[in-house]
Amino acid sequence: MNYARIIRDLERVWVCLLPHGLGEYKPSLKACLLDERYVADPTTSIEQIACTIVHEATHARLERYGIGYKEELRARIEAICFRRELAFAARLPDSAELQQGIARCLEWYQANPDQFSDSHFQEGHTAGGIEALRYLGTPDWLIRAILVPLPLISRARKLLRFAWR
Repeated sequence: MNYARIIRDLERVWVCLLPHGLGEYKPSLKACLLDERYVADPTTSIEQIACTIVHEATHARLERYGIGYKEELRARIEAICFRRELAFAARLPDSAELQQGIARCLEWYQANPDQFSDSHFQEGHTAGGIEALRYLGTPDWLIRAILVPLPLISRARKLLRFAWR
């Protein structure tokens, strides 16, 4: 993936606190969002960050072509994104270790497509949200107070959606 394609597919790259994952593509902003903990981690290389941007730019490109991130397509979409990462990493000097890491991720996700289900995403966002709150220094008692009503809110939303049908 070349630079011209990335800037055509993404309007911005923002570093912020993400509740789940190292990066994500936000279609409403046409932005690649990178988790600040990932970017600031001294063990994260510039090459890894660049690969993550390539991955998210691939999501943007697929979205531009009308391929949305629907649950039934996610495993295939992620495989495409990881292969683009791998192709990019192959052009970097001294990237054998990086390529191996990306290849391991690609193999693991292909062997575990359930990782892309709506329910798994919800669980990941909840767990990641808790970790994000801890990272921000939120006291545990407040985190527990926030979490208690979440199942009730979720059930109420489902009931309301059902009632509208």
